[in-house]
Amino acid sequence: MHAIKTKHSVSKKTPKAVHLRKDFTGDSRSTPVKRMKSNEVEDKQKRKTDGNQIVVSAKKKKRRKKITDLLASKPATSPTPEDLLKFLQDQSHDRLSAVEKDEIEINSLHFTECKPKEENTVDFLKRLLPNWDSQMESTKRVPASPVFLVLSISAIRAVEVRRDISKALTLKKGMQVAKLFAKHFTVEEQKEFLSKHVVPAAVGTPNRICKLLSEEALKLDAMQFLLIDWSWRDAKLQRLVDSKLVMQDLFKLLHQYLLPHIKQSECKLTLL
Repeated sequence: MHAIKTKHSVSKKTPKAVHLRKDFTGDSRSTPVKRMKSNEVEDKQKRKTDGNQIVVSAKKKKRRKKITDLLASKPATSPTPEDLLKFLQDQSHDRLSAVEKDEIEINSLHFTECKPKEENTVDFLKRLLPNWDSQMESTKRVPASPVFLVLSISAIRAVEVRRDISKALTLKKGMQVAKLFAKHFTVEEQKEFLSKHVVPAAVGTPNRICKLLSEEALKLDAMQFLLIDWSWRDAKLQRLVDSKLVMQDLFKLLHQYLLPHIKQSECKLTLL
């Protein structure tokens, strides 16, 4: 007799085949076999058998040159006016309009002699300012208005330059070389200092000097020389124009304050 199907009867289904993988213990597990990734296939193809050993050929990583290596490969040279002119051209190319470029355009006539690399800073300053004493006699004693201003890459370097200035130039009683950098000094402290002291010379970093000029705590009326500490390198072999942040601050300071003043006065530029 044929079996009669009822609504309660359950049809038996043939189970689907499952791909089983045996591990090294001999047990079968119902883990699906993983597909090998393309890089795994490449690694497998790179394997070579050498007797009973398996030798894997490793990729040789190409060593990227560090910025210190690139800077160290550049020989030290004496700075020239063309160095600064090229820097200004590169920085203003995509930032300034034609009118703004014209406002800061300078040439070799705006420069005095730059420091040769063989000469130390003290001797160069003495040659640059042979009539320093007579200049101090004729200069009005106005607070916060230096006769010459030095731009350095950092506070550490600015302290070194300040020491050289003190050795090269004679300062009268009550006169000081202003320290215009952020290390150990707040903006408010420097504003108070400048308001009370005659500073025939000042040395600092572009960022802090720009800040003081923007708040009118520092004046450019008496400035006759602008010295940019161009060639000196720090522990990472970076110059003033190699450090990205300092370079941006330098261009902002030159563009907004210093170059317009130089074009309208007899102030001269020089590079250390």
